[in-house]
Amino acid sequence: MKLKLVSKDWTGVSGEARQDVRYAVGQVTTAPDWNPYPVCGGGIHYAEHRDDWMPEPISCMHLIEVEPVGPTERIEDDKTKAQAVRVLREITAVPTPAEERSSIKREWIASRIPAELLPSAVPTLEQEPDLRTRWCIADRIPRERITAIPTPEQEPSEEVRWHIAGRILADRITAIPTPEQEPDSIVRYRIADRIPLDRLPAIPTPEQEPNNRVRKRIQDRLFGFVGDPWIG
Repeated sequence: MKLKLVSKDWTGVSGEARQDVRYAVGQVTTAPDWNPYPVCGGGIHYAEHRDDWMPEPISCMHLIEVEPVGPTERIEDDKTKAQAVRVLREITAVPTPAEERSSIKREWIASRIPAELLPSAVPTLEQEPDLRTRWCIADRIPRERITAIPTPEQEPSEEVRWHIAGRILADRITAIPTPEQEPDSIVRYRIADRIPLDRLPAIPTPEQEPNNRVRKRIQDRLFGFVGDPWIG
């Protein structure tokens, strides 16, 4: 798979990109200034590996899959350029495991597709079995789409739960879970750190909340101390 991000006007996104070079699905785009040297410029640039350089996606960009036409040249081991490329398709959604077996490719697409094209909710384990892909979506999905912090049964990864707890809009946090409801103390701490003040409970007892830092954070917030968030 070879990927490229283009602007909302279907031109290159870098500051050096020629604006007279345009892309269209099903069409071949040729570099008018092709040179066969392993340097940036003088070709159509794209990424063909997960660790290759790609610009950060912003709103209204298009993520496209391309195939090279004619000669290619590898540049600095983090990108490739071709004399021309054919645009195979625009990618408008993160593929499901049934659509794309490779979890590396699904996570790669999740990291580079414009955020507005991400799913309407963070996928469950059944919908997306790959942890890195779920984390990537949780990291990039617009915050207003996150409606609740999942339980361990819904999301077994405490890393993903912790990240969602830090990104969900604070007014959507309704209560601090008990250790039985949320066994990870770092997730409970983050919830205690962000829950609206009018929803904070009384300072829990050690029996109710065995983690000292979580109890201390609830106490500090009740008494107006800001402090530094504990992230583990």
